[in-house]
Amino acid sequence: MESISLCMIVRDEEAVLARSLESASVFADELIIVDTGSADGTKEIAARYTNQIYDYKWHDDFAAARNYAYSFAKYDYIMWLDADDVIDTQAVRDILLLKENLTDETDVVSFLYGSQPEEQFMRGNDFLMRDRLIKRSLNAKWLYPVHESIPMLPEYKIMNAAHIVVRHHKEKINDKRRNIRIMDKMAESGAKFDVNNRYYYCRELYFDKRYEESLNEYNNIKESGHAALMLDALPYAIWGLKDQKRYEDALRLLLDVLEFAVPDELVCCELGGSFLRERRYDQAKYWLEQARKTKIDYEDYRPHFFAYSEFLPCLQLGVMYARLGEWKEAYRYNKRACGIFPNNIAAAMNRKYYSDCIRRYIQK
Repeated sequence: MESISLCMIVRDEEAVLARSLESASVFADELIIVDTGSADGTKEIAARYTNQIYDYKWHDDFAAARNYAYSFAKYDYIMWLDADDVIDTQAVRDILLLKENLTDETDVVSFLYGSQPEEQFMRGNDFLMRDRLIKRSLNAKWLYPVHESIPMLPEYKIMNAAHIVVRHHKEKINDKRRNIRIMDKMAESGAKFDVNNRYYYCRELYFDKRYEESLNEYNNIKESGHAALMLDALPYAIWGLKDQKRYEDALRLLLDVLEFAVPDELVCCELGGSFLRERRYDQAKYWLEQARKTKIDYEDYRPHFFAYSEFLPCLQLGVMYARLGEWKEAYRYNKRACGIFPNNIAAAMNRKYYSDCIRRYIQK
């Protein structure tokens, strides 16, 4: 059986830390906590689970803090976790089983990483495969001050454990502009952004409602010719245009993607929604059904938005059939949407409306 050193960097996480450490303490052989300046009860909570608590002076560099935490690890594999990550009972069991079967032949193990399901805000339901354990003997180092990562070298032997899910579930946001502030500082200092940086900058600029700058970063990625990262950045460029009600520009951007990459479920669904908005129903139906047919392959290591593969296509197909007066079809598709997110307000309202329309239709 291989052993695991679990490393975590924290600051003011008293609301969530025990939840995470309670699970981690079951499978980790040691817990290493690096505190970057907590002013609440974070360190006291951590002390219930480990005596390996180290202070680190924060200087806007997540990679440096994680590397500092990794320097204390002494077991076979190092695993990272954030304080607001959630590992449920099934995932704990799966990690324990993984430890029993893990051999020295494996360098890296990747888990599925995603947000806590959000039934009202579809842009938040994203999942991707993320390297989670790495062999300590590789002496791998984290890079990038924010949205830090360990470069996956071609010679690494990687095990994909997509059945093990870690969910990111914040109870509060301590500093909403932290990431964009760090990236702005990087840009202002003249730091050279690689295509990976540009993807994250595109995303953070969108979250900061700096839509035109976000679109510019998307165009920079497009010019690099990196099709996968172009698809990763596309949602933020599209959503920024839609938030400004620039629907025609959003459609042009979506159609432009078809020349560079195979459309994924999000591209298909957004195309279908764009054609639905224009009442071009044949095209809308085609692309929304394509979104439903597109199988999400998390092992491509790209972020995927779960709602775009079934929930949103069905919701919008219901709207389309309602506009055409085909109430039974509208109800049927909307019922599928409700089966995925039963508490979604739009789906619930549509269900009642379509049901009433069917009843009136029968009465006639």
